[in-house]
Amino acid sequence: MSIERAFFAVFALVLLVGYASAAAGTRDDPIPMGTPVNLRDAWTVTVLSIMPDATQAILKENMFNDPPKAGNQFFMARVRGKLQWRRL
Repeated sequence: MSIERAFFAVFALVLLVGYASAAAGTRDDPIPMGTPVNLRDAWTVTVLSIMPDATQAILKENMFNDPPKAGNQFFMARVRGKLQWRRL
């Protein structure tokens, strides 16, 4: 997967997580990696793997990528998303 696709996947995940039910996990009690999460009856998202400090990979991929601000780092996640269409 290219870095650009990974960015899109993480961006999409961040947007979709806002639609998860309250029982879907918290910062103190996160959903285990590999566990599918249903988002508003339409999407099932699963985090497959993570790279907590992806700074070097991102900077290496494109010379136009700016480094993160001091004290921050880039984070990447490989996710699977599945759209669940329901027929009415």
